[in-house]
Amino acid sequence: MAARSGGTLAHLCLPAQRIVSHGYVVKWAGQRLQIPPQNRRFSFAGAKLQLYQELDGRVALYYGDTRLQHTTLGG
Repeated sequence: MAARSGGTLAHLCLPAQRIVSHGYVVKWAGQRLQIPPQNRRFSFAGAKLQLYQELDGRVALYYGDTRLQHTTLGG
């Protein structure tokens, strides 16, 4: 368990580190999370990200202190 602060509240969550595949996908708990192009970096392929799964199941991806947008890919 870890606390990740977001805004004014800290959330308890399960942290993990993941490396982004060449398709800009991160795998976690049977899910595939795809990262769209973002202003922070030209490509996230090969980048190490911090993944936080909140106790309610929601997942957040961070590159440093920047929270990254992502979508969950189907089957």
